[in-house]
Amino acid sequence: MKKLKSLNDLLFEQTIMLHSNIRTVIDDLHYLIERSHDSTLKSLLKNHFDHLRIQELRVKNVFNYFESNYRTESYEIKEMLKSIFCRIGRTSDSYLIDSIIALGMKQVSGYMTLSMATAKDLANTLEHKHLQEYIEECMKEESKFLEKLESYEKELIA
Repeated sequence: MKKLKSLNDLLFEQTIMLHSNIRTVIDDLHYLIERSHDSTLKSLLKNHFDHLRIQELRVKNVFNYFESNYRTESYEIKEMLKSIFCRIGRTSDSYLIDSIIALGMKQVSGYMTLSMATAKDLANTLEHKHLQEYIEECMKEESKFLEKLESYEKELIA
């Protein structure tokens, strides 16, 4: 990675991390969709996959602003997803698999939301209004996904 010389460089680095987070989840979400048993959870994950593809396009627009195309690996998200996969692999109980997926995706989504908030704050500080708007849209979608997961989780427990 290049040396950071300004807040713009920091915003660019944060955007790289955000893109990596989104890309990592997109790459692995299909497995969780396949493994989920409950139709509500499966639909929720498929919807989230579609929203993540839109989020990825928005973040790519940010890269266009920086006139760059960069990708790195999101180790934190990858580890969270590996943990979900590992726990799923240790059970054949459909209820337990769906619970593991729902709880794990809440953790992933929460981490992504924090990453987005940091990028949004930097964009705001640097008065990059259109970048801030892209990120705010991503945050709204992630927030809706979290709300739906929490609602699903309550139904699952009830």
